[in-house]
Amino acid sequence: MQVKAILFVTNSSQLENAPLRSATAFVEVLGRSLLGHWIEQLRRHSVSEITVIAESDHEALHGLEGVEVICAGEGVNLWRAGELTFIRMSDPDTDGILLARAEQYAEIDWSELVRHHLYFNNRMTRVIHGGTQQPLDIYAIDPGRRNDAAYSMRSGLRETRTQGVRYATRDNEYFNPLRDGRDLRRLAADALYGRCQLRPEGREARPGVWLGEGARIEKGARLVAPVYVGRRTRVRLGAVITRGSSLEHHCTADCGTIVDDTSVMPYTAIGPGLDVSGAVVGEGRLLHLKRNVCIELNDPRLVREQPARLPVRLFKGTARLLSYLPQQVWRGAKMNGAREPAIGSGACVKDFNTAFGKGVKGKPELPHLTPDLAVMRRYGNQ
Repeated sequence: MQVKAILFVTNSSQLENAPLRSATAFVEVLGRSLLGHWIEQLRRHSVSEITVIAESDHEALHGLEGVEVICAGEGVNLWRAGELTFIRMSDPDTDGILLARAEQYAEIDWSELVRHHLYFNNRMTRVIHGGTQQPLDIYAIDPGRRNDAAYSMRSGLRETRTQGVRYATRDNEYFNPLRDGRDLRRLAADALYGRCQLRPEGREARPGVWLGEGARIEKGARLVAPVYVGRRTRVRLGAVITRGSSLEHHCTADCGTIVDDTSVMPYTAIGPGLDVSGAVVGEGRLLHLKRNVCIELNDPRLVREQPARLPVRLFKGTARLLSYLPQQVWRGAKMNGAREPAIGSGACVKDFNTAFGKGVKGKPELPHLTPDLAVMRRYGNQ
């Protein structure tokens, strides 16, 4: 059976109430963009040809191998490019063409979908969620039905011209609508707990602990399965990553920080001594899932966005090192030779004043946070 697929990526599709500005299809989930996971699972089902049509260029499009990528421009040009691609893909040897918007995530038996389509002799078969009967923006269509395909594309894959026998997803098939940050967190957790076929990008260092290329776990840090630590991400001394949490690429969990049931987006650094639980963190913002509120974190000592470009990161790291050394010399001079207890080589030791500035008596003030969103531990492991 020969099956082809066209995936559409629109700029307007963004997760609601989430600390992310990019289109949903480009959001990183366990080391790979959502679009990349789509392509991976289509290949697992032997889809012979895949074309991605996006409204604008994005770095995630350049890492796709063996896939035709078309940057169509804005507005209706996206769907016009889809019509032309459908005509090019149509040939007598093709049994069916799949159409889907890539801002949702579905794991379907695509061969079974095409067999269903051919058995009922549908012009166009729409997929619906088996539990809720919700129509999905996923279709199987006969290669000769160009007018039906054009009608559906011009509606943004929201409508069909003909009503065939719809394909309802089964219990062993997976669907996540990815409407907001809660759905994003659920997708990462479902993958780590094995509730869907999506697999993390990297190696499984031990059962349930996945590490991306170049991930650095310092001595004294703890990873409690299942967790994912992405490429070039650093987990520093005393940090704990636990309960289905995921840290995407180029992140930092600083000394003594606990990340629990949380998704940390790329290029995000979480400061020392914080407890972050049940959240999605990225781009200097935090979405608390239980309260369903997204707040801006203006204090870079709590959460900050790290620069994406390597030269900028090297320059800032060097600047921090050069400013750190004189501080230590001055601090040693002030102590008049008094010795501090040794913590061990390579240890990262920061007192409260160093990490968060001058404190006050009683509880420390964190003016940019509401209670229970991110809590700083003041003593030991409390």
